[in-house]
Amino acid sequence: MSTSDAAYCLNVAVKLAPATRDAAVARIAELQAATTTTEPGCVMYSLGEDTKDRNTLHLQERYVDEAAFKAHIGSPHFAAWQEWVKANDAVFDTTFVFFWDR
Repeated sequence: MSTSDAAYCLNVAVKLAPATRDAAVARIAELQAATTTTEPGCVMYSLGEDTKDRNTLHLQERYVDEAAFKAHIGSPHFAAWQEWVKANDAVFDTTFVFFWDR
């Protein structure tokens, strides 16, 4: 499959520390808003809560290409999220699934 005509996508499962769950949800919502309003390469960024575990969030992200995703992870708002997570021990585990979507 040629990747030149495919969107770069990822699904992310984020297991949050219960003590910081509400603050983390607010921070991820800020990241989502900044991503969708300032990154032209972001096609979709969806955030939802797991149906069985409220401390697990699921993100679905879609970018026009891999370069747009790399721009996202190099953005100031993404760096701010990562710094906050580290400073607050807010995330227990993160699972990523990357794929090309035609």
